Amino acid sequence: MPQKIYKVSFAVIAVLAVFVLNHYANTGKITGEINLNLQEEKIFARLKYDYVATGEPESHVKFYLNESFNVKLVECARCRSFKFDRESERLPVLIIPLAEPLQKGERLMIEIEYDGSLAEMYHREFRFLELGLDWFWYPVHRQIGQFDFRYQLTVKTDMPEFQMAGNGRVVKQGKNWIIDSKVPDYDIDLVLSDRLLFKRYAQDGYDLEVVSKNLPEEVATELLENIRGTLSFYNSTFGKLSPQREVTAVIRPFPETSGQGGYFRKGYFILPKVERAEQFFFPIAHELAHYWWIGADQQNAWLNESFAEFSAMLAVRKLKGADAFNEILEKKKKLNENLPPVYGFDRSKNRQQSPLVLYVKGALKLYELEEDLSKERFLEFLRKLSEADVKDTDSLIELLAEFSSHEVADRFLARLKV
Repeated sequence: MPQKIYKVSFAVIAVLAVFVLNHYANTGKITGEINLNLQEEKIFARLKYDYVATGEPESHVKFYLNESFNVKLVECARCRSFKFDRESERLPVLIIPLAEPLQKGERLMIEIEYDGSLAEMYHREFRFLELGLDWFWYPVHRQIGQFDFRYQLTVKTDMPEFQMAGNGRVVKQGKNWIIDSKVPDYDIDLVLSDRLLFKRYAQDGYDLEVVSKNLPEEVATELLENIRGTLSFYNSTFGKLSPQREVTAVIRPFPETSGQGGYFRKGYFILPKVERAEQFFFPIAHELAHYWWIGADQQNAWLNESFAEFSAMLAVRKLKGADAFNEILEKKKKLNENLPPVYGFDRSKNRQQSPLVLYVKGALKLYELEEDLSKERFLEFLRKLSEADVKDTDSLIELLAEFSSHEVADRFLARLKV
């Protein structure tokens, strides 16, 4: 009997080893140096991008980059020249023609130097710099959200009194900061400011941290408790197979402004300041849920946002009570009028209605499915959905039919189409 157990164990290890090797073989890496002059609101970057071709033979490598930046240098073994097209129809794009096309899975080390303005990213009145995907401050792969990479950067700044946080490990080394990724992800997020408060919880297998500037310490403590309680609920239900226990939360020192809400990355999220501590619970629960509900494309974005939104509602019901859940539910029902179908909704083509379709209508459709299945069965379905890593609606419907019945799946699909 022990011999059989060992054979199975070695087989599992071998399979896992192949998976890990294949996964990291397709993972890029960004290394280099970032110089941030906040007095002049300028950035200078010298990066090496270990690029991996992901599709058909690529005769050009293309990156999105902030339109206010100036590209100084692009060099690689196959690079012929480069062009920075600020007038591109979708986003400003750095185009790099290659002497020989890259085949799928081929790697190419590309060195890029650029500089430019930090004016839109640096909040001078709060002495608070935030760099992330929204600002395209580093060369962003065209398949946004679909291409993961690791990074290791040296960050220099003219503000020695500033502190730093981000979605990687942050270490002060002399006058500079070293930040390297904890896991492969599709973004590099950096926050620099003075007088940051770092409040940490490291117990029971959790490593949680709240980084803020002007929050009272007791509020930061309450936020840690909310994160801990919400993760415990998620980890014990749909997140059983892949629990999340390490999170850094950054709270901006100013409220939400147009087009600048919160966002999630693996083990990290950032939120705007709100007036009362209790207002943080729901957005925190939403962002934490993205650990499991993430990665669907723009045509299936409800699988990211609606599922994170309804997961947050479930956390409210579990931790704050049925009355709090029903209050959110009724508000959403009042907003759910004359909206396009969830099925096939493309958030990139209909940005005006995206918030209502994804955060209201999609969440209500999930509530209706929970009513069909029962609360316990619905959580079990979420677990199976998370474990299957479903990224499109049709696959979800197939899994639902297998989990429950074709009748339930057909009824749910019909609701998504109206």
